[in-house]
Amino acid sequence: MRVKLLRSLGGHPANTVVDRDQAAAEWLLATGNAVAADDAEAETSAAPRARRSSRSATPGG
Repeated sequence: MRVKLLRSLGGHPANTVVDRDQAAAEWLLATGNAVAADDAEAETSAAPRARRSSRSATPGG
């Protein structure tokens, strides 16, 4: 079952969609740590994010 985390938990940042077994998902929902995620949110969260290069980094040190 896919759920969207409302808080950072278990190494996952807040607003991340994670796939959990039924019991874990129900616990997350019951404790208010997550909400049910629909398929559209799951696809959006699974998309790779572009990394920004650091402006302070200079070639050669």
